[in-house]
Amino acid sequence: MNKGKNIKIIRWFIGVVVSLVSILAFIFFFPAILLSLTGLSFPKSAGEFGDMYGVLNTFFTGLAFMGLIITIFFQRKELALQREDLKRQADEFETQSRLSEIQQFNSFFFHSFNNIVNLKKDINSISINYEYNPEIKGNTLDLIFLIIGDYMVEYNKNNEYNTITISQTIKKFIPKITPLIKSLHITTNLTLKNKHLSEEQVQNYLDMIFGIFTEEEARAVDFFWRYLNYDLIENLEYRKNIIPYSGKEIIKQTISNIKNSPTQIAEWN
Repeated sequence: MNKGKNIKIIRWFIGVVVSLVSILAFIFFFPAILLSLTGLSFPKSAGEFGDMYGVLNTFFTGLAFMGLIITIFFQRKELALQREDLKRQADEFETQSRLSEIQQFNSFFFHSFNNIVNLKKDINSISINYEYNPEIKGNTLDLIFLIIGDYMVEYNKNNEYNTITISQTIKKFIPKITPLIKSLHITTNLTLKNKHLSEEQVQNYLDMIFGIFTEEEARAVDFFWRYLNYDLIENLEYRKNIIPYSGKEIIKQTISNIKNSPTQIAEWN
């Protein structure tokens, strides 16, 4: 590599020397060439001899100006190439960054999704001693949805004892379901805010999350989501990941009534 570099330097040096010798020779023989072309006699004074180089001065001035223009042209071309190269590097960096963030999100999402599945499984393994109607059976989330319905019926009947009993059964369930709702909210929020996902991809991720719930379970999730005052539920209802309640003001009032209900009565196994 050093040998090739040395050869280039020698060639460059020879080229510079040859150019300088050629220029000096041209300047030296310029008067003779000019007299030969014009047929004029040799100048008799130093002033006349100096005037002969006026054309040469003009020539070199024009040549220098032309060299300046050529230099500017090549500089602009080089700057344009540099800008294109910088843009290409920026695009490559953005693409790599996007792919990296998508990979990180996928890792986070599927970890969270598995956590949500396990939390749901743990919740549905809970046994409820439901004093109001001990005969009802089923998955815990399904039962909670039915229990919420029982509360609304008894509240409309002004049956205070049953209302208190049912409300405390629901309140007893809050610590059990809070981790699930919190995990759902975090995962949903980050999915909706991911700028690298298309609208279709966002919807596919949300469908995967909420596809693990039955309709009754999803309604129970909706209820406790509102109970815990997490946002985004309207967005999920709009996207049809959760079927909205027909009377949202009634649900809002029901949540307020349950929160303000008296001391706990229900028992859990």
